[in-house]
Amino acid sequence: MANNNERRVLSVGIRYFVTQYQVDWGLTMAAATVSIVPLVVMLALGQKHLIRGITLTDMKG
Repeated sequence: MANNNERRVLSVGIRYFVTQYQVDWGLTMAAATVSIVPLVVMLALGQKHLIRGITLTDMKG
């Protein structure tokens, strides 16, 4: 529902690297990699808390 390019989500922006007649695989893969990097960093930093939360919800009291 975004009307301008500044408000589009990242996956829609990556889709613009694909045109009707060609696909720029280099730019598409680079954009996908850059979009995944923050998620991997957040997982690496919060993995201890995530595992602890999953473990604590399994305990019966």
